[in-house]
Amino acid sequence: YQGRILSNKGDYTHAIIAYTQAEELLDKLNDNYLAGLLYTEIGSVYSAYFDYNKCLEAYTSAYRHYKEAELTSHSAYAMLDIGIAYWNIAEDFLADEHIHKAIEMAVSLQDDYLERICYENLIILYNSTGKVERCGNIIRIITAKYDKDLYSAKCLGAIANYYADINQSTDAERFLLTAWGNAYNEADSLSLFFQSANIMKRLGRINEALYYFEKGAFIQNEQILAT
Repeated sequence: YQGRILSNKGDYTHAIIAYTQAEELLDKLNDNYLAGLLYTEIGSVYSAYFDYNKCLEAYTSAYRHYKEAELTSHSAYAMLDIGIAYWNIAEDFLADEHIHKAIEMAVSLQDDYLERICYENLIILYNSTGKVERCGNIIRIITAKYDKDLYSAKCLGAIANYYADINQSTDAERFLLTAWGNAYNEADSLSLFFQSANIMKRLGRINEALYYFEKGAFIQNEQILAT
């Protein structure tokens, strides 16, 4: 709990120290549920530090402990975490494989939320790796099942980028507008400034592209200086 409080405060250095101390006690407890929760939190901290190899290792441990505890729902979410971690270390095939496994688990659990966020992550993955046809297939699945207002800003930006790629400017602008409405923090906004710049460039609106790029570069520079 101390580690979680520190993590919530953004004090990741001391959080990981607390989690490491907790990890040393696991052998005395024989509690797979608690171990799974601990490794999930450790994975989140390493993700915040952009140390994705350690993040992957932690999420894999979390999944193993959840499986031992026969916690199917927790295992499904850990499977998605593993897929995202593989994506962050540029193992796109393994990312795709694990996210699809998480979808299968979500369907068997009738967990609509997990299923949706798995599809969202596939859209972002396929869009970032230039798999336009696959991206379009997933977009058709998700838009048939879920209201677009539920999607994350990053997913909506990826959908807008897909439509710009296939020269459907009206849909590109519509999803981009919704994405800005769903941007709830600075990370969302930063991502959208660069996505918007890319989309405007594709649509031939160079002045708007330049505006979004400069805005994103300014925020990014401010973040670097703050650290």
